Amino acid sequence: MRNVLRLKFYKVLWLNYIYTMLKFFLLSVCLLVVSQVFPQRPGKAVKFYDESKKAFYSGDKTRAIQLANQAVLYDSTLCEAHLLLADLYHDADSAGKEILHLNSALINGSKNTAQIYYRLGSAHFSFGNYENALSCYERCRQAEGTNHKWQPDIDDKSERCRFAMEAQKNPASEPVFPMPGNINSLNDDYWPSITIDGEMLVFTRLIKPGSQSRFAQEDFYSSRPDSNGWAAAKPIAEINTPENEGAQSVSADGKLLFFTACNRNDGFGSCDIYFSRLKDGQWTIPANAGAPLNTMAWESQPSVSANADYLYFASNRPGGKGQKDIWRCALNGFSSSGMPIWGKPENLGSSINTAGNELSPFIHFNDSLLYFVSDKWIGMGKNDVFFSKIINDTAWSKPENLGWPVNSNYDEQGFIVDATGRTAYFASNRIKTQGYDIFTATLDVGIRPSPVTYLKGRVSDAETNLPLQAPLSLINLKKLTLVKNNILADENGEFTLCLPLGSDYAFNVSKPGYLFYSASFNLSEARGISDPFLAEIKLQPVKTGNSMVLRNLYFEFDSYEFLPESLPELEKLFAFLNENPALSVEIGGHTDNTGSSAYNQALSEKRAEAVVKYLVEKGIPASKMSFKGYGFSKPVAPNDTEEGKQQNRRTEITVTGCK
Repeated sequence: MRNVLRLKFYKVLWLNYIYTMLKFFLLSVCLLVVSQVFPQRPGKAVKFYDESKKAFYSGDKTRAIQLANQAVLYDSTLCEAHLLLADLYHDADSAGKEILHLNSALINGSKNTAQIYYRLGSAHFSFGNYENALSCYERCRQAEGTNHKWQPDIDDKSERCRFAMEAQKNPASEPVFPMPGNINSLNDDYWPSITIDGEMLVFTRLIKPGSQSRFAQEDFYSSRPDSNGWAAAKPIAEINTPENEGAQSVSADGKLLFFTACNRNDGFGSCDIYFSRLKDGQWTIPANAGAPLNTMAWESQPSVSANADYLYFASNRPGGKGQKDIWRCALNGFSSSGMPIWGKPENLGSSINTAGNELSPFIHFNDSLLYFVSDKWIGMGKNDVFFSKIINDTAWSKPENLGWPVNSNYDEQGFIVDATGRTAYFASNRIKTQGYDIFTATLDVGIRPSPVTYLKGRVSDAETNLPLQAPLSLINLKKLTLVKNNILADENGEFTLCLPLGSDYAFNVSKPGYLFYSASFNLSEARGISDPFLAEIKLQPVKTGNSMVLRNLYFEFDSYEFLPESLPELEKLFAFLNENPALSVEIGGHTDNTGSSAYNQALSEKRAEAVVKYLVEKGIPASKMSFKGYGFSKPVAPNDTEEGKQQNRRTEITVTGCK
């Protein structure tokens, strides 16, 4: 019995041994299979991560991304690899993937919680996820407290998030649209500029490397309207070179182009402003615009005012408020050699410029509203468009953001508005697959500049009809200030002159040897850009019997007392007679037919006499002048309309002798 029990005991022991060995064998097989399918997961992940860091430090970011992705494939909990990928995708401007890996680092227990929330906030902000960004900034603040190095930036970005969220709820313009394929191309297209009549659009195109050049190449293109909108853009061959030309501004009349070029032999600094003029249908060879506009610093992105009074530009020259500031320089005409004559450059001051970058200035045709780009004023993205109004000709109002949808979480630049104040053009990279394209938008009233009209004309000799390059002057009669002096008609006698609405203007054309031309423009009440002024101005040679009409002499009602608005015209007449001492003239007064003949005869004579008295007091010999009242006996237009009556109410100067 004992032997039987012992046999059973050994049998059980043997069976247990076999079972244990079999279990060990099966476990070994399973471990072998697992090790072949998932070979040393943590070790492999760390190895790929280390290799990725080496590629990153050597500058091979593409390989670094590949290796870091391999690391998280082997170990999805490896926070360091996720953070490295977040860095790499941040550098690659891929905010979506950056956010993905920052969240993975958080989920897997990264100890850098505050830093990750800070970076998540910045990534969401750049992606336009303003609500998520604001939440991340708040979590960073909670994790780190309020006294840490990111706090100032968190406060700034949180304010930007709140602004952007509100802006998207209240759009400031109609939806924006990319311009058609006649303008935008597969290349980058940006920096639009337009003439006051809307007849020419000029922009910069970055040609990709290829058959034309081994390197990317910036050139100018222009387009004109046709029956289908804008015609296919064509290169401006006379200005384009194998070097880069960009960031241009075309003058209101389309006959002057300022632009930026860098590292040229005739340059003053890294980038300078150059110019070219349109003569006889061809652009002249570009030339450096010279000092003091250009310096040893960086000058770029010019914007010429409507009547070429000022050139606004961006520069990092000494004396600024921040990194890059907006400046302006008075343009006082051109020298006999054709070079611009500049005044002293002026920084626009802390109302516009900040410690950051203010760029891309555009002064509207009305000369009172400035648009520009800033990365410092509160906005929605990297660079936003702002506007500021000029106050008392020197100071500027606090800039206002143009809001959504002109501004976005992407870069906006080269913002301009046409003469109507309704249509804006600007460049943005908001369509990622397209690079930079030119967009257009219809502005709401609140951000729309006041419209302007313009005078377009030709000056010629009244007897020969030959063109005259005569100087023009424009005076604001409300302010009694010179808007522009010595604008010169071109070699064909042609000119375009901007007339901002809301004021009345006196206009004169003068040239030695000719009687001067006088006109008035009553623009206190709005007049649309679709109805510009056109003038065929024929100057009368200084000759006995020839006459000129003074359209800008104004009298008190039922009186021969001058109104203040008459002063510029009286001074112009004085200067003309003073420069032509051999002349004898008759000053004739004329009226419309309102009232009796006797009344108008007496009133017209008193007004003519008042002109003579003014000139005698200024020093013109009385013997050189006579006066006469004609009442309404010599109308130049029918008296049955107010416009006709206005033409008949005039003071006329007739040459009676040339000794």
